[in-house]
Amino acid sequence: MEPSELLRFVVSALERLGIRYFVTGSTVTIFYGEPRFTNDIDIVVDLSASTVEEFCRQFPEEDFYVSSDAARDAVYRHSMFNIIQPRSGLKVDVIVPAPSEFNQMRFGRVRRPVLLVDDLEHAVAPGAVGL
Repeated sequence: MEPSELLRFVVSALERLGIRYFVTGSTVTIFYGEPRFTNDIDIVVDLSASTVEEFCRQFPEEDFYVSSDAARDAVYRHSMFNIIQPRSGLKVDVIVPAPSEFNQMRFGRVRRPVLLVDDLEHAVAPGAVGL
């Protein structure tokens, strides 16, 4: 699996479930013209206790590793958890933000639609470099 395919898979799951998100980190810095390469994808996700299990089910065990316990803990602590695609070694850092005014403003300023990968539109952080 290529990074673009993994990004497409995760974003498609978020879109299907109607969960707010935005892509950030090195994936977006390339869009803004500042190359920075890491071997992961960073996505800020407005994940709630009521959506965490359905979100985790979007990633079949035979193709992905995602811990629903870690995801629930990240929702509770407003921290992060990982989705790993073992065959490729690729990783997605899923960042669950605190419900603050600042983070609500971040979601409100998301640029959309942006074509980062082929023909799939993504929500991206507004002018952000990293988090």
